[in-house]
Amino acid sequence: MEYLGPTVKEDGFFANKTVVITGKFSGYTRDELTAIFENKGAKVSGSVSAKTHLVIAGEDAGSKLTKAQALNIKILNEEELLAILSQE
Repeated sequence: MEYLGPTVKEDGFFANKTVVITGKFSGYTRDELTAIFENKGAKVSGSVSAKTHLVIAGEDAGSKLTKAQALNIKILNEEELLAILSQE
């Protein structure tokens, strides 16, 4: 049997969503968060745009958070993120 890489979830909260990570997180590095979201079927982007579904905002989030607010994009803080991850 051929290995096809990690299993990616195709349903769940993050599936088929474009996610932007901004700020600092106490529980995860940015690379760890990127891996978690990609394994849950999300695309992680480096910039906020009208196509962004969700912004994960840690401490000291800056211009990406401001842009997300201006575009009315859903924003999760670290506590909200951990609650969602614990349910998946």
